Amino acid sequence: GDLRVKAGPFHFLGLVQRRTTMHLTTGAPDEVSLGYSLEASYLLFDLVEPAVRFSSLDPSDKVPTRRAQDLSAAINLYLFKQAAHLSVSYEHRMEAAGRTLQNDGLDLSMLAHF
Repeated sequence: GDLRVKAGPFHFLGLVQRRTTMHLTTGAPDEVSLGYSLEASYLLFDLVEPAVRFSSLDPSDKVPTRRAQDLSAAINLYLFKQAAHLSVSYEHRMEAAGRTLQNDGLDLSMLAHF
């Protein structure tokens, strides 16, 4: 389920997901995955919107170290009465203890409404 709140220039979104996988053919125990995401942003002058998001996903309750978490920050730029949207975001992916993989990301995207 999700909850979205928009009040003036403020935007908040919370999302929770849960899934149960049943292994009918193998008879293995059922697996449960659980994830959530929280994001907030504030639109300034109908033009610039700083935003932040935190997400967490545990894809299986049977594997203890598989949780994936990330924290991202973005600057969104809206043009032509929000018909065009340019976004630059940095995503920091938090690794499990003992892992040294560096997979942070910098993304640039554009969206146009016709």
